[in-house]
Amino acid sequence: MPTDAPVGCATVLDRALPPFATGTVLAGLGYSAAAGIALAGGWPLAVVLAAAPTAYIARRVQKLRTLRRVAKVIDCDGRLAKPLRVVPGYVASAYTLRAGVPPAAVRGLEFRPAGGELVAHSLTWEHARGYEVLATVPSVYAWLPAYQVLDPCCAYVARLGPELVPQRGPVRLKAESPDGDYAEAAAEVRGSSLCAQVQFAPVRARSARVDLYVRGAYALTVISTSGGTAEACVDVAGRPGIYVFREPISSARPFGLNDYGVLGLGAAGYAVRLVIDMPRRRDYYTEAEI
Repeated sequence: MPTDAPVGCATVLDRALPPFATGTVLAGLGYSAAAGIALAGGWPLAVVLAAAPTAYIARRVQKLRTLRRVAKVIDCDGRLAKPLRVVPGYVASAYTLRAGVPPAAVRGLEFRPAGGELVAHSLTWEHARGYEVLATVPSVYAWLPAYQVLDPCCAYVARLGPELVPQRGPVRLKAESPDGDYAEAAAEVRGSSLCAQVQFAPVRARSARVDLYVRGAYALTVISTSGGTAEACVDVAGRPGIYVFREPISSARPFGLNDYGVLGLGAAGYAVRLVIDMPRRRDYYTEAEI
């Protein structure tokens, strides 16, 4: 069963269910028995029901129903089919999967209000000042503008979009190796993309590249060249849309990221690094905040 399922204009985010529970939850949400059997790996529902912990299944079904109820009332522009009691703010989600037998997940979720409780007829996100989704296997961190839904309790409704990506830069960098390899670069956030241009004159170096670092950790490579002038852009807006969830976000894939990368660039601590890649020697680089 897909755990990131579109419901109208919103996407419901929910952590993965154990294989034996999948068919039962589908049935509990009103899917056909045939779909339940097919998505439970061919196991008959009677066997699935006997194998899955009943209390756990009931809780999961109730949570999914609540998320789907909230998602169904939200139009694509944020208008609500019926009023909701909400609190505007930001939600910070952290998830790390630690290696072991069995693997252990470390989760955290915190909502920070940016106003008082209100009865909303539409979700305007007037309080939104950017966002960030950072994926660095095996961790996912998200800082998202959201509404905490109080009735029905409890869910968070967040939004991503290119209009929330702050424009940054341009910054200019120069780097030179002792052997005479020379590179210049410029980088900026333009629209919904992080763009970089590199001019590189190699002597012994293999290449020159521009990387993005987030609070000191590598996030992505914008461009790499073995010589001459090159330019490239990478999307940092992600998949625009409305997302409904209630637990820490365990995957960045619904937002358009795979194992590594960053979206939004709405927080702090971003730097671009111009790197001259040397064979069998330490690389040379310079960096600047963006």
